Parts: sequence; structure tokens; C-alpha cells
Amino acid sequence: MMMSPKANISMKHRDACLASGIRRLVLRIWQCSVAVSCVFFTSPFICAAADTAEKKGALLKSYDFSAGKLGKEFMVKRGKWKVEGGSLSAKEIKSQHHAASCHLIQKTTDAVVEFRFKITADGAKINLGFNPAKNALDKVGHLHAVTISSKVVMMIMAPGKKKPKENPGAKLGRAEVKLKTNTWYQFKLVNIGDECRLSIDGKQLIVGKHADIAVRKPIIIFRAFGEGIRIDDIKVWEIKK
Repeated sequence: MMMSPKANISMKHRDACLASGIRRLVLRIWQCSVAVSCVFFTSPFICAAADTAEKKGALLKSYDFSAGKLGKEFMVKRGKWKVEGGSLSAKEIKSQHHAASCHLIQKTTDAVVEFRFKITADGAKINLGFNPAKNALDKVGHLHAVTISSKVVMMIMAPGKKKPKENPGAKLGRAEVKLKTNTWYQFKLVNIGDECRLSIDGKQLIVGKHADIAVRKPIIIFRAFGEGIRIDDIKVWEIKK
């Protein structure tokens, strides 16, 4: 049966409307899923996932600076590190041309590191990193680290100092944040096997993977860029297997 030109146009119009409606529905579903996964409406994090709950074993280190001074477990390498007002203050010394750095002597492999931090000046950054144990890898230099500013969190693998071509660095992850100055945040880093997981205030922001993460680590390195970093309530646990 032949259809009239008018009827044919009407059916095409109906099909076009139906296709348009389906596209709008799919777009709306996608927008809703993004709204669920990105928690910008309830926290300072642009996009995050629920934190993981590792089984903590023995508490290896606990330090709250209530004694008013750095303990013997800490080794200041560069910058100015001072306990004042019940927390640890860290500042770069410009003439050193290097981030302020302080080593916490604590051996770890699979472990959880937690502490509170706050950024008290615009442009300041806090960094937490690790070195591999001697002879654990065929490389010289740092292992991996995370850096936090008021806007961005990054995780990297450090390149080898002597053989950078054989041991190149790598970007393991990046997340946007909106951290307020003079506000305390809870930091959590988990090294487990070949994974490094970073969370702030219970929101997991980055999960980085690299085979070298699994090695033994003799120290935990705190670094500060610029002026205006505070640290408190440092705790380190081994992970129960």
C-alpha cells in the first residue's frame, strides 16, 4: 500500500523526535552518573571515590608533637622545621634552592601512613615520598611521591638519577581539589603491593600502580614547597595480610 507524501513526512518527523528523546535520556543518565561519582557538591574534591578499608596491623609509629620538639626519629635535611603551637611547621629556605625536607626513619613495605595537614599560605605545597632500600632496585634516587597543593594532587614515580633512560619517571595520577587555607585535612597514603592509594578526608583521589612500589622502604620523606605547611598526628601502620 502506497503512503501519501504527508504521511511519510509525519513518520519521519516521529522517528526523528523519538531518536532525539532517546539521546536526551542517555545524556541525562550520564549526567546523573557523573553527579554521583563526583562529590563536588559535598566536599572540596572535584571527583573522588569512597576510601578503601585496609586491615591495619601493628602501629609502627605515632607522633603528635605534644612534646614541643622533633623526636630523634626525624632528620631535618633542608629547610626550616619547627614544632610550634602543637604542630610541625615547615618552610623552604630560598638560598638552598630546594624544597624543605625532613626524613622520618621508619622501615615499611606494605603500610598505611596518616597525618593531618593544613596549608597556611597561597602557593605552598606538601609532599610525601619514599626511597627504595639499598640494593632493592637497580636505580639510584627516590622511589615515588605525592604532592598536594590547594588545587591539585599528583602522584609520580621518580626517575633514576644515574640511569634515567633505563629508569624513567612516570606520572601515576592526578586529581583536582579545592582545599581551603588554614583548614586541617586528614591525609592517608597506602602502599600495598604494586599500588599506592591516596585519600584526603576519607575520599580516595588517586590509585597509582608500578612494580617498584612493592620494594622495602627505609624512610618516609616529608617535603614542603614555599612557606606555610603544618603537619600533625603522624601515624604509620603495617598492613595485616
